[in-house]
Amino acid sequence: MPWKNGGGSTIEIVRDPELDQTATSGVPLSSEFNFRLSIATITASGPFSSFPGVDRTIIALGGAAVSLTHRKDSVGPEERIDLQPLVPHGFSGEMETHGTISGEAARDFNVMIARDFGRAAVATMRCTSTTTINARSTASVIYVFCVHGPVDVTVSGVSGPVTLDEDDTLEINPWDPGEEITIEGRSDRDDAAVFLVEIFPHQRYARRRSNPWASRPRTAEGRVVATPPESRSDAEPPRPEDFVPTPPRPLTRFQIWPSPGSALWAAALMLAMTLVSAWHWRLRGDSGLWASGESVLSRGEIHRLFTALFVHGDLSHLLNNAPIFLFFGYVLRAYFGRVAFPLLALLIGVLSNLVTIAIYDPTTRVIGASGMIYGMVAMWLTLYLYFDRQSPFAHRVMRTVGFSIMVMFPSTYEKTTSYLAHGAGFLIGIIIGLAALPFFKKNKAINTIASETQTHGNIPGRLPEN
Repeated sequence: MPWKNGGGSTIEIVRDPELDQTATSGVPLSSEFNFRLSIATITASGPFSSFPGVDRTIIALGGAAVSLTHRKDSVGPEERIDLQPLVPHGFSGEMETHGTISGEAARDFNVMIARDFGRAAVATMRCTSTTTINARSTASVIYVFCVHGPVDVTVSGVSGPVTLDEDDTLEINPWDPGEEITIEGRSDRDDAAVFLVEIFPHQRYARRRSNPWASRPRTAEGRVVATPPESRSDAEPPRPEDFVPTPPRPLTRFQIWPSPGSALWAAALMLAMTLVSAWHWRLRGDSGLWASGESVLSRGEIHRLFTALFVHGDLSHLLNNAPIFLFFGYVLRAYFGRVAFPLLALLIGVLSNLVTIAIYDPTTRVIGASGMIYGMVAMWLTLYLYFDRQSPFAHRVMRTVGFSIMVMFPSTYEKTTSYLAHGAGFLIGIIIGLAALPFFKKNKAINTIASETQTHGNIPGRLPEN
């Protein structure tokens, strides 16, 4: 592709076209592409084309020496950079840049990426007969460009190496965004080297990309996408369909902010707790709504296991419970529906009261929703561990354990607080969450994607109320 100013030409290795952002951000990219990899041959000194909103990386491949002069604006100071062979140099596409060559022609490798699409990491990796390339990456797509070869590249999860000759490019698509893969390179040449280009899209653009080698999960996830025809006459040319991106990966429920209407049930129950507690305080604690072993187990007043959830000892007790109850009532209802909240939440509260009065002295009175709240949190964490597949399982476990330790474990001890109810509620919440998994797995609404919610007239990017 000759340049308009006649100062060189470009061979485009790969170009990722625009996405349809209507299902993601609704805002088009400022650039005409998401990202682009290319090889340029510079035959004359002159200005570089302007690419507003694009981050660029250039690497000298060989030929004449190249120096770049950058200026942020027409009146700003100049910055001169002498490109070193195989050393990446990054700069903004909107900067005024002038290239000067000191010979007949120079070759360079270029990476461009739209800033509002994501970022790119570019590194040079050398391998010799005694040195092996070993890299780990969690990028959404990775390109390995062979500078000096041949180089045998092995990718974790792929059977057998792929041999890259000079100017070959290997595209690697992890089966899941965020999956860590290992890349190894071996060569018998002492000057063998490759460029490792990692593409990290912003979360709203992350997706599984089209790849003709990815028809079976975790097999053969790389291919030679393009080579300059003058260097590899026998190379299979890229097909147009290879560069058509797939639609954005469906969003799971945990990536979408739920509808505010889901908070109504939590707010209604909180109001009921406030009114019942105020009535209890007015009667100086003689409302008869508390639970004890004597009243429930001896006299059979089973309803007290339920009514005790709505009674609090004082205003401080009520205010301490309110924030956690409102938040987790909101998210349980929003993400898992009316079965999770209020039905299972109230069941957890009843069972935690039952366990507590069965262990305490029969005359000990139990009031408050703390056991139910601890159970709601435990049930949410249990369901989160199973349903949030965007993060590795080990990360989810660490987040769950860390949250439990920091938030749910008391930092002070008070004689009037039933820590037994807290612990019982937490354990029961885990058990109820595990027992309810088969129901939630069969419930198709749990994993509704953003595009489906929009067809029901809801606010884009929010979940409908269950």
